[in-house]
Amino acid sequence: MIFNSLPKYLRYSLIIVYALVPLHSMVSAPKELLKRQIYSDPKFSPDGKHLSVVMKNEDGQKMLGVRDLETRKTRVSTITSPDSPEWERVKSVEAYSWIDSENILVKTSWYDGEDALSYVRAGNSNPRYLESDGKYSIVDPLPGTSKYVIVERPPNDEYGKCSVLKLDINDRKFESVLYSCESKTFEAYTDRKGELRLIKKEDDGELAWHALDAESNSWKKLKLSPWVRIHGFDYDPDKLWVAGYFGDPDPGVYLYSFSEDRAVGRFATHPKYSIDSIGHPLFCNNLEKVVGMHIDAAGFQTQWTHQKLANYQKQIDGLFKDSTNRISAWSDDLAKVVVDRNFSDRPPEAFLVDFSTNKVEFLYVNGSAIEKGQTSSTEHSKFENRDGIRIDAFFTPVVGGKKSAPLVIMIRGNPWGSMDHLQWNAEDHYFSAKGYSVLRLNFRGSGGYRGEHGLDWKSKEDALKAIQDLEDAVQWIKEQGKADTSRVAIVATGCAGWLASYASIASPNTFKAIACNVGIYDLLDYRDTSGKDPIQYMVGNIPFAKDDNGLSQDDLRELSPSFNTSKLTSAFFVSYGRYSPTSYSKHVSRFVSEARKAGAKMEKPYIGDWYGKDIGNDDKYATYYEKVTAFLKRNL
Repeated sequence: MIFNSLPKYLRYSLIIVYALVPLHSMVSAPKELLKRQIYSDPKFSPDGKHLSVVMKNEDGQKMLGVRDLETRKTRVSTITSPDSPEWERVKSVEAYSWIDSENILVKTSWYDGEDALSYVRAGNSNPRYLESDGKYSIVDPLPGTSKYVIVERPPNDEYGKCSVLKLDINDRKFESVLYSCESKTFEAYTDRKGELRLIKKEDDGELAWHALDAESNSWKKLKLSPWVRIHGFDYDPDKLWVAGYFGDPDPGVYLYSFSEDRAVGRFATHPKYSIDSIGHPLFCNNLEKVVGMHIDAAGFQTQWTHQKLANYQKQIDGLFKDSTNRISAWSDDLAKVVVDRNFSDRPPEAFLVDFSTNKVEFLYVNGSAIEKGQTSSTEHSKFENRDGIRIDAFFTPVVGGKKSAPLVIMIRGNPWGSMDHLQWNAEDHYFSAKGYSVLRLNFRGSGGYRGEHGLDWKSKEDALKAIQDLEDAVQWIKEQGKADTSRVAIVATGCAGWLASYASIASPNTFKAIACNVGIYDLLDYRDTSGKDPIQYMVGNIPFAKDDNGLSQDDLRELSPSFNTSKLTSAFFVSYGRYSPTSYSKHVSRFVSEARKAGAKMEKPYIGDWYGKDIGNDDKYATYYEKVTAFLKRNL
């Protein structure tokens, strides 16, 4: 065992320091509980002397922090555009990568659809602009040089010239064009030596992958499906790590050979989960191999294939016994790791573990600092639905454990493209502190599921499976005596708003109150992408309502709350941002107008000071949930 015990004290030195505050000094007032994830994407510099992280300010804009691990000094870089109006001058960090041990390439973006490329030097918080007139994605550094490869595309995902470019950080100029074509969709990948080897583009109207043959130096079209997920090149330049279907009944993560143009090795599959969507292979440059895989299922898991990291995980789990622990970053020499500690009763924490010095250092808490015992603990359970399928449920009891509290069902914003996990959810604990028990569930059709939990989306019956599971969850809560199921509400955002609002029709009188931020109420309007600012692009994916699925226009009309307002049985609170497109504000107005004509209990829409479905500003986010809470108090 490397660590016999924790040090007598921990340095509470946040990686981005606003104040040196010990954990116990914070107060967990309900509003404070809504503080969301602040830090993400930690990375070590190649020499292991610096640790970088993306951090979010109170307005939701992301900055880059770089900490010198020797001096313990942190510098924060805010990327701004001197050519932009003052209100949109601060850009938000979307991706970044260390080029060498001194330089970091940073991609930032804003609402105008254009990106900017900048670079930051370790030890200097002043970023320098490279380019800011297109849509960019970072590909890879060229090992051992100051050069980097990027993709440039037209803004707003328009059809046009797409190029793979090599740039040099030192002279701040593009050095050469590695590839160029006309396309709307375009991706590019380099091998581990930094050579451009793979692109995806439109070929005669169809998407296809093309690989560069190393011997003939010519591009050839591959049989590889354009819909597979690319994780990156293997350390063998002939092989690529991909995720998808490759002949086996189960989708998974595979090795694909360029020379053979087929999958040649299976890394992982699962009969219940779509590992291709929830599995993430972990590359180790120093060892030149894949060393394991993170799996984001109902519970977070990591499977290590390298013994040293497996031993690290075992020692970390022995040290931090009251949390689920994940190694989220490591230095090239594997001497240092960042450990994310996930809890069910307080926000995640991150620690730096240095195996070369046997030291542990606290880095940051991802939310409000809360002492253990100040909130209730989320419980992960399974219940059987009406078809005998076991459904994952996550229940957060009201603070104090009162069994007669009303129930709030929270539906995640991307219900069919993601799943819930056993983890801290700020909104759940906010409602728990306000006097409500809270439930989340991974209903049938949730992203990441397959088999009996998966759906084909070819019928109205498939579309209604999630609502049936919501009904069965309420019955399960009633049988368990966990909450007062005569007072149940649903709170949802984005395309989950269709699920919440139609539940009032499909399951009459089960849900007394429905709160939707940027919800969808007319599926015909959602399907139509011909006009200006189609709402489909703003709110997310409703798989059964798109043109390429089997539901007819009549089916969608039948499933649209706007055309069935006389059947609504719940009180409604709807909201959206004042900067949303006119197409969306009209969408909501039609629903509200028709619902009121039909006699439904429809409160005045709340129009908040934000854009789209994501409320970036912390104060505006808290204000929105305070208004939802007031609505629930009036109707439950």
